[in-house]
Amino acid sequence: MTARFWRIVPDGAVLSLRVQPKARRPGVHGAFETPTGARLKLAVAAPPEDGRANEAVLSLLSETFGWPRRALRLAAGATQRDKSIHVAGDSQTLAAQLEHWNGRDP
Repeated sequence: MTARFWRIVPDGAVLSLRVQPKARRPGVHGAFETPTGARLKLAVAAPPEDGRANEAVLSLLSETFGWPRRALRLAAGATQRDKSIHVAGDSQTLAAQLEHWNGRDP
């Protein structure tokens, strides 16, 4: 089983992502292990210019998981492929939802 690509914080959850901008096949491509921990791989068609890829990541997460866009915030990695996204909400609800998706494609 893949380790968790997320961790619970008092006001929600933080997701660890690996993002591929300018992708031909946008979408969520599952969780995988890295030397620094598990990450969820996302691919977006937007280029990594002027924050467009970051916005596309937030929109993709919102659509995929059904979270309101306003609940998502880029916490780290604005100019890097590895990113941390904060999801605001009830920690227990988010934990249950993320546990469901852990290790498989949404």
